[in-house]
Amino acid sequence: MRVPACKSLPRARGTRRRSESTNSRKGSEPMDDSQDTAPIPDTAQIPDPTPAGPPESGPLACCPRPRDGSAEVPGLLRWLAEAAETGTSEEHILAGACDRLRRAAVPVDRAFAGIELIHPLLDGQLYRWDSREGTVSRHDLDRFDDDQAEWEVSPLAQLHETGSPELRRRVGTNYVEGEFPVVDEAVADGVRDYVAFMLRRQGPHILGENDMTFLTFATRAADGFSEAALDRLRASVAAISGAMRLATGPRMTYALMETYLGRNAGRRVLRGGIVRGAAEEIQAVLWLSDLHGFTKIADEVDPDQVVPLLNAYAEAQVAAVERYGGEVLKFMGDGLLAIFPIDGGTGAGDADRACAAALDAAEDTFATIGELNRARDRRGEVTTTLYLGLHVGRVYYGNIGSPERLDFTVVGPAVNEASRIADMAKAVDKDAVVSSAFVDAGPGSRDRLVSLGRHALRGVRRPQELFTLDPKLD
Repeated sequence: MRVPACKSLPRARGTRRRSESTNSRKGSEPMDDSQDTAPIPDTAQIPDPTPAGPPESGPLACCPRPRDGSAEVPGLLRWLAEAAETGTSEEHILAGACDRLRRAAVPVDRAFAGIELIHPLLDGQLYRWDSREGTVSRHDLDRFDDDQAEWEVSPLAQLHETGSPELRRRVGTNYVEGEFPVVDEAVADGVRDYVAFMLRRQGPHILGENDMTFLTFATRAADGFSEAALDRLRASVAAISGAMRLATGPRMTYALMETYLGRNAGRRVLRGGIVRGAAEEIQAVLWLSDLHGFTKIADEVDPDQVVPLLNAYAEAQVAAVERYGGEVLKFMGDGLLAIFPIDGGTGAGDADRACAAALDAAEDTFATIGELNRARDRRGEVTTTLYLGLHVGRVYYGNIGSPERLDFTVVGPAVNEASRIADMAKAVDKDAVVSSAFVDAGPGSRDRLVSLGRHALRGVRRPQELFTLDPKLD
């Protein structure tokens, strides 16, 4: 993680705040969580188990033991384990942990948790709790925003650079104004003692760049944290971090699977659809496209321009396909395969609606590419557009491949025919070519198309009438 933070916790390189409280989440957030919209409840809803002494072994045994033998900390650890196993959200875990720390005579008034994410858009997430507000806010940290200055003067940067697991600044002892702006802000808010922890996962299976979590705790108590309170805090941080990471894991996994496999395919895999050959027959609109003259473009432009070009034109398609209920299954060089399911329990609607949605997506795609090309022209960059084939047929949708390497995709003669239709777009020099099967399945869209006459498709037994988008509707 280039290490998350917000106003009161510095950010690392490549992060930008996307901030909202738990009561004001937007539905378009990259990582959705239905629990985030709920207010933080009374944490007593998850009962405290009977305290029974600190653990003698296992992952929590590395934490220093409270010197005063307080029974509150083992109770907190067990509550955290139960909260993690019952699907409690990160916000509820942080609020509940702080509440129980206060019961254990650890006078926490402010707390932050920064968790690294494996996510294409987000670098990490930060959670902030304040005893005066009684709520937890969440801040999503953008992977592509470059804001290094704030990070470099933070306590967390010092922890990261030195490898030390803990940093403490206490007013009247070792606090120096100007050393860390984030601590200065906390002191201005009444904080007298500030402690930051870095927890880094060890072993061969780390996730992300560093696989680490940061936790900070601050108190407004005049005497700061006592040594006994610090011991209890140190004995708890690994469990708080672990519980929050367990809560983050499923959402992060779903986001990754949806990014690489598509929303529906990713969810099917995570719900157990992982056996080779496990496939169902569905009817779908098939979208198969590639770029005009990509081979020539790739030979002529600088190599470092090829991937940005592919990304720009792929983004135009993916946004439109998903906006109208389709699902992108794979990228194939400069090509793209997507489906608009008609049946198979996907809830995508009947054939006529699926065909109309595919045409809507096609028109949006070409409009977006027009805007993209005008912008690229102004910058002196090479431009292109799509050859698109649209077809309707029955396909097998599921796991295809070897036992060790599977692909969740669609196969069948209809996919091959869609490929031939996309090839025909090149032959007749039309941006989009639509099959007669598509028109038969979606009669409501017929007035949006014009006939190209009958054509023979390579590998298809009979010639068929083909169609293209009506230019009068542009």
